[in-house]
Amino acid sequence: MSTANTPRHVEYWQLASVKGALKLESKGLKHSSGKALSTSWAKHLGLKPRDSYEKYIETVQARMEVLLKEEQAEAAAKTDVAAQTEGTGNSS
Repeated sequence: MSTANTPRHVEYWQLASVKGALKLESKGLKHSSGKALSTSWAKHLGLKPRDSYEKYIETVQARMEVLLKEEQAEAAAKTDVAAQTEGTGNSS
């Protein structure tokens, strides 16, 4: 994934950003808004605001891996369809 041009890409890059911010927050740095990022993302990630940063980071990483696998499966399916189209000799 290099260009965020689909909702899946946008979500992936957003999660990557959140993951980095959570790592920094776990070390004691605050987000530019001054609010804890973990509490604002708790509901979105299905976690409790008091869960550990490790749990937040693991959840974000797991979601990123799911998105990446979905993207790879979709790309493989497109490749298979293209190969089948070329194999049948259908050219326009």
